[in-house]
Amino acid sequence: MKCDTCGAEFLSSDDLVGPLCGACLLRNALDSEPPTPGTHSTPKSGGNPEMAELQKSFPDFELLSLLGEGGMGSVYMARQLSLDRIVAIKFLHSNLEGDPEFKERFQREAKAMARLSHPNIVNIYDFGSRNDIYFFIMEYIDGCDLHRLMKSGEVDESLAYSIIGQICNALHFAHEQGIIHRDVKPANIFVDKSGTAKIGDFGLAVFVEQSANSSLTVSGVGMGTPSYMAPEQRTDAKTIDARADIYAFGIVVYEMLTGSVPAGNFPPPTHRLNRRNKRLDHAILRAMAQNLNDRTTDVREISKAITSRNSKPKPTKITSVLITLLLAVILAAMFAPHLNQPKPTLFPKQGKVEVEKLIPPALPLMTDSFAEMRKRGGRLRSWSNLANQIDLSPAEGIDDFIYIKNAPNIAMSWYAARSDGEMISNRPDLSQRTDYRDAFHSFSHEWPDRVVPVPKTHRAYLPFIIPTTRAVSIGQSYDFSVMVTPQGNIAVAGKPDWAKTHQFVLNRLKTVTNAVQFDSWNRISSILTSEGKTINWSDPHGFFDGPNTTRKLVQVATAGAHVLGLCDDGSVTMWTHPHHLKHHRIPHVLRPPTDPGPFIRVKAMDFINVAQRPDGTWHAWGDDNGAKLIAHINSLGPTLDMELFSINYASGAKMIWIEAVKPE
Repeated sequence: MKCDTCGAEFLSSDDLVGPLCGACLLRNALDSEPPTPGTHSTPKSGGNPEMAELQKSFPDFELLSLLGEGGMGSVYMARQLSLDRIVAIKFLHSNLEGDPEFKERFQREAKAMARLSHPNIVNIYDFGSRNDIYFFIMEYIDGCDLHRLMKSGEVDESLAYSIIGQICNALHFAHEQGIIHRDVKPANIFVDKSGTAKIGDFGLAVFVEQSANSSLTVSGVGMGTPSYMAPEQRTDAKTIDARADIYAFGIVVYEMLTGSVPAGNFPPPTHRLNRRNKRLDHAILRAMAQNLNDRTTDVREISKAITSRNSKPKPTKITSVLITLLLAVILAAMFAPHLNQPKPTLFPKQGKVEVEKLIPPALPLMTDSFAEMRKRGGRLRSWSNLANQIDLSPAEGIDDFIYIKNAPNIAMSWYAARSDGEMISNRPDLSQRTDYRDAFHSFSHEWPDRVVPVPKTHRAYLPFIIPTTRAVSIGQSYDFSVMVTPQGNIAVAGKPDWAKTHQFVLNRLKTVTNAVQFDSWNRISSILTSEGKTINWSDPHGFFDGPNTTRKLVQVATAGAHVLGLCDDGSVTMWTHPHHLKHHRIPHVLRPPTDPGPFIRVKAMDFINVAQRPDGTWHAWGDDNGAKLIAHINSLGPTLDMELFSINYASGAKMIWIEAVKPE
């Protein structure tokens, strides 16, 4: 269909989105000017003499437009011709080249910044100099900065919490690498269309203020932004440490939650939220402490406080409304025998679901004792190889959990179902729900099989290629989403750019009529059919064959570069695209497990495989990069359900599981 605003064609046969393409949906959220009808191309600045001059020195890039200018340089959007990808190039101002030590420091600090490989830090692809022009080639973020988002009013409480968690992890990772940002502010935090937050311009300020005699020590360059600058940064910027970044981010968090930076006798940070969170207030105020010794030393204290239990209403306070209801119950009970009327229910149970459907499916090979354990439920447990543990405080004292899922958008978040269908979560916006089964960035899968798109455009709602509001299996990758309808068809939601370049995938998926499960992780996707066969593809390497076996597959689990399959006889098999066979970690995950099985369920993450035995214990194998996650999984007793978190150097290896409670 055609977009009403710009006239661009986009793939959609559903009226859920409305007649606007994805680009115009985002533009409306940012309250910017609409494009000229009939065109959707990136505006070029042909009249920009600086851009024309830079283009001569960078013939392997097509400079498209000026994205912004700052104290240290200008940033342009460009197309890297060799890889046909959009990047951002930052050119440093020529007046910074006068320092004789600049080149050495530039290379040293650029290499340090390149080590900051983190999902919430803007990636640096390359750096160098051409014709005395120093530059960085960086990841291009298809979204906008936090300053513009806040100005547009699009940062609600849920998105704010998501950004806080992501940027806390990014800053903590950088500080562990010994790198201080020095200019944390909303304009340096970017949010893409999927809701992923990334902080940019990391370490650029380190080039400035390296020495008192340096010509780089110029006024207004790399010194920070006054509204977010720590007191010690104003007096002696050369001796600041990570606490300066923590102060600045505390100001950013306060602004996100209240709409303004703190000044004078300011109110608590969470005073405008539906419920005050005193622990979060305390964490933010500690981050913004004027006295350096009073300030927190770990930026993650802010994200941990988001899941504080004190944000929940205290059950000991009985309001007048509750008293009235209690009196009504008592009076009804007194007069019921005479009036022959049923007693009213004070708190009727809402949203109760069938336990058998909430419990994850498994082969009938499981032992009777473990089947009983699954129905009875268990306790929530977590593990991490680092100090940053997952907050389980909302689950304290509960021993009837049956289902666990890691939640989207906020790091180390989860939601779990109890045996009666009640949903518990450490994420504020999920804590009151009783109907979630699977949740992703652009839609949620509600119980029992209803798909509900997320209406906020900053969550990148993707128009459906094949429309549906019902699904039995659901999954999402970077650029597309796939749902299996109850009839066995495939419903696809994809970004316009992805849809244009992946017509071969769409054409294949439109012919599928017998699908039963879909799973996707990283760049690997797999569809399981009712015949026990698979349709697999790797982005951008295309389709690849399933396992060479006559056994019928009953479950698939995708990972970093391979697929793990469970067969109906309880055996397992692994396969991948031929392109990935050259990866040095792939041989570890394609090896057969040391335990031959049988197994009843499988899971996969990064470069590890996990299979559950009939008695509820698990067997893991592969390569966890020395995190000892595999050894920990293999040491567990009967486990009702399990979720693995991506293994990386920033947040470490993490898992959360439901420990079976044995009968007394």
